[in-house]
Amino acid sequence: MAVGTLERPKKRERTQLQLIEAAMRVFAEKGIGGAPVQAIAHEAGLANGTFYNHFATKHELIAAVVGHLMDTVSDQIAASVRGLDDPAEWVSVALRRFAEKAREDPIWGNVTVRLGSGVTDVSERITANMTRDLDEGIERGRFKVPTRQAAADAVLGVGLMGMLSASSGRTGPEHASHISAMALRSLGIDPTEANEIAHRPLPPIPEE
Repeated sequence: MAVGTLERPKKRERTQLQLIEAAMRVFAEKGIGGAPVQAIAHEAGLANGTFYNHFATKHELIAAVVGHLMDTVSDQIAASVRGLDDPAEWVSVALRRFAEKAREDPIWGNVTVRLGSGVTDVSERITANMTRDLDEGIERGRFKVPTRQAAADAVLGVGLMGMLSASSGRTGPEHASHISAMALRSLGIDPTEANEIAHRPLPPIPEE
């Protein structure tokens, strides 16, 4: 009895991950709207009923996919910038890390952009960390912008489109630095300084 109690959550987590990874592949191919639950379950090699044992709705699955896509990368970025004190560098590192991740893992980048731009509450989750960095930069006077929303729209627009280009294979190795410099310029950073910040060595991701 005790052994079964321990094993059931692990099996449940494995099945959920199976569905999440299947959804990522189907979303990348068909988009969110063109991906019925049946297609996701089929891709995962599971029955339709199994899907509903783990997710009440497709929207709930989408939220789980975004969490899977974003959490690890966001945590790694946050850990890597702890020793930095400049909000401009925080923004630069985040944009560059996400663009590099999209270039290295095109499925991840494609699905993240589709979800981030297509679903309101998912988009809010994606932008949460970036918004905190922007708030800090505005409060310190580092960023000179008309409104916080304008700053967030500018940076996230550059970031999402930069990831889309990176995941499509249309960009070179300097793309991440280029979009970072453009974003910093939109925040009021001097162009020369923005370019210098965007080309600094990325801080290492701490080992777990």
